[in-house]
Amino acid sequence: MKKIILFFLLSVFSITQSSLTIDDSDKSSFIKTDDCLLSYQPKLDHLLPLATIKRYYTINISEAKLSYQPSKNGNYDRDSYSYRWPSDRKMKGFDFYQSNEIGLKWVKIIDFYKEKEPPLITFNHLYRNPSEADKEKAFQEADKELVKRGVPQKDVQNTVKIAKNLASTTRYLRIEGVGDAAAWEYSSNYLIVLSGKVTFRVIVNVSANTDENIAIAQRLALEILKKCK
Repeated sequence: MKKIILFFLLSVFSITQSSLTIDDSDKSSFIKTDDCLLSYQPKLDHLLPLATIKRYYTINISEAKLSYQPSKNGNYDRDSYSYRWPSDRKMKGFDFYQSNEIGLKWVKIIDFYKEKEPPLITFNHLYRNPSEADKEKAFQEADKELVKRGVPQKDVQNTVKIAKNLASTTRYLRIEGVGDAAAWEYSSNYLIVLSGKVTFRVIVNVSANTDENIAIAQRLALEILKKCK
């Protein structure tokens, strides 16, 4: 079921190459950093150490818990590392509190990377806000494709409902001046950064003010990129 939902979401947030253009000046200037960034996959706490975090945000270490979650596939590309501690912010629509969190996750080659396609185009495919018309068209096409693949109609219908709900809550804000491209994912409080063909996610959820979270994430992302200049 998870794979089916992913298929739908990727259909919604993808667009054809013909609708995008890219100038030579937009091509990656950070290709040389790829190997450097990827070398930190098994040690994310070295790429974004606590000392760097504390330059831009004061963490009460006595309350914070370190979480380091390795990839289940053993390839390090889904490793996640963060510090978490209690907050006074309630989850919207729920009667419990969010945790404050700062960290780093998923240092990896961008999803669906193709040698002949500039990574920036792929990034623009994935991290954009599609129109309602784009969403509906994508869902219709994905529905047909899943039926062709033999997925039972009941599963397709249930998946459409779940995927539409997820798609409606996933929004991005393009952030300038960080890497080759960057986008803030509102629902997750991640800054997704592209450098060369590598992406990584800076986690910052310490304030009810989104602008404050974004500002901290930008500074931390720039510190990460400095390590691999």
